[in-house]
Amino acid sequence: GFAWDADDQGIVLDYTPNVPSSAGDTIEIYGVFDLAGNQAFAEIAETLDNEDLTAPALDTGVSVMAVVSGESNDTLTVEFDRDMSPHHITEPSNYTAAPLDLSGATFAFDGSQTLTITLDSAAQNIQFGTNYNLTLVQNAATPLTSEEGVVLPGNDVEVVAGTGDNTPTLAGSYVGDAGNPSSCIALFTEAVGATGAATLANYAIAAANPTAATVLSPTAVRLTFAVAPIATDTLDIQPAAATDLGGTPAAGVLSVVLAAADATAPTATIAATAVEGLGGDFLTVTFDEPVSQTAALTLANYAFTVGGSAVDLTSATISHNSINDAVTIWLPATTDMAESTAVTAVLTNISDFSGNTLAVQPTGVTVGGDTSDPDFSSAFVNWIADGTGQTVDVLFDEDIVEAFVETPGNWSASLGTPIVSVTLIAPNIARVVTTGQLGAAETLDITGLLDPAGNVSAAITVNPHE
Repeated sequence: GFAWDADDQGIVLDYTPNVPSSAGDTIEIYGVFDLAGNQAFAEIAETLDNEDLTAPALDTGVSVMAVVSGESNDTLTVEFDRDMSPHHITEPSNYTAAPLDLSGATFAFDGSQTLTITLDSAAQNIQFGTNYNLTLVQNAATPLTSEEGVVLPGNDVEVVAGTGDNTPTLAGSYVGDAGNPSSCIALFTEAVGATGAATLANYAIAAANPTAATVLSPTAVRLTFAVAPIATDTLDIQPAAATDLGGTPAAGVLSVVLAAADATAPTATIAATAVEGLGGDFLTVTFDEPVSQTAALTLANYAFTVGGSAVDLTSATISHNSINDAVTIWLPATTDMAESTAVTAVLTNISDFSGNTLAVQPTGVTVGGDTSDPDFSSAFVNWIADGTGQTVDVLFDEDIVEAFVETPGNWSASLGTPIVSVTLIAPNIARVVTTGQLGAAETLDITGLLDPAGNVSAAITVNPHE
C-alpha cells in the first residue's frame, strides 16, 4: 500500500507492493495534485531503482568558489554527492559560506547534483586564496533532501578556497577635460575595490598626492591635483588602489604616463536576445569606452523599436558590466521579441568621463537567441477533470502563443474526433475538449504552433495516454 514518508514534507510517498518487485518493473503515476490544485502529468513506465537510504552530503573536493573578473558575478558551485530533490534546494538559508551573505544571491539548480549560486550583489565578492567553510545547513523547516527522499541529517561542512581570476590589475590614465582642468582619469583593467581606489595616498604625480579622488565607476577614478596634470606626466598608482574585487593587487606600483585629454565621443553597438518561454528577453548596449554610470543606467536615455513598434521600458530593469562596458536592459515579463525581427535604438545623454557625448547612433540589428521550434512533450486524458473522458491535457516543451493554441481550428484528431474548445491553463499546458472520446491510438495534431519568439513548428503529433 501507499503511505506518506515520515519526513512530513508531503513530497515522499512510500509504496509497499503486495508482490515483491522484480528487475525491470516499472510504475505508472497519475492523478497527483499539488496543494494549489495543479495536477501532475502522468509518468508512464517509470523505471524502479534500488532504494538508496544514504543521506545526502557535499561531494568532497568538487564544489568551487570562483572569483570572476568584474563586479556582481562571482559564483559558488555546490556539488552534492547524489541526485537531489528540487524541494527547498534553492532556499538561501540552507547554505552558508561566511563571511559572504548569500541571502540576496541567485540560485540555480540543474535538476541533478549541482547548485550554482551567483553573488549578484556588488558587496559580495569571493577572495582569491581565502578559505571558506561551505556549509549545508540542516533546516527542519526547509530540509535538503535526496532524490530518494532522505533528509540531510546534520550540517555538512567543507573548506573550499577561492579560485579563479587572480590576474594582477593594470591601469592607464589621461588628462582631464576642459571642465575638469586640474584632474586626470585613472582607468583600471577591471573592477577595483572602492576604498583603496578612493584613498588619496595611493596616487601621486611627482610625489604630490591628489586633493580629491572620485570613483566614477568600478574601473575609473577622477583624481584632482593642486597643480593641473599635463600629458607626459607620470601617475604612480599604489597596489592598494589597483586591487581587484577578488583581492588580487597590482604586481607593484603602476607608473602610468598620462595621455592627452580624450576628445573622442563614445560609440555603441546593440544586440537583442529572445529567451525561450514567456519573458526574460533582453537588450544589450555595448560602448567602446567607459561612460558615465548615471547616464548609462538611466532607462529614459534609451529608446528601442522592435519590428517598427516602440518598446515600452516602463517596467524594465537595467544593469551595467564594467568588464565590457555593456548595459543590459531586461524587458518586462509581458514583452517578448520575435526572432529575426529588426531592432533599432536611439541613445541620448550618454557621455564619457571627459564629457564627450555619443552622437552616432548604433546600427540596427535583428533579434537572436531562441530559434527552437515548439513541440509536444506529453498528453493524457484527464479523467479527474472530466469523467466522460472527453478532456485531454497537453504539455508543450516550452511556452506557446495563447491566441494560436486556443483556436480549435488549428488542431485536428487523427481519426476525426471533433475538437470543440482549447484553453491554455498554463503558459505551456493546453486543455483540449473533444466531442466523444479519442480512439485508442488516436493522436492530436497541430501544424504551425507558435512560441513567443515567433518560431513555428512543422506538423507535430502526440498520442495522449488514456
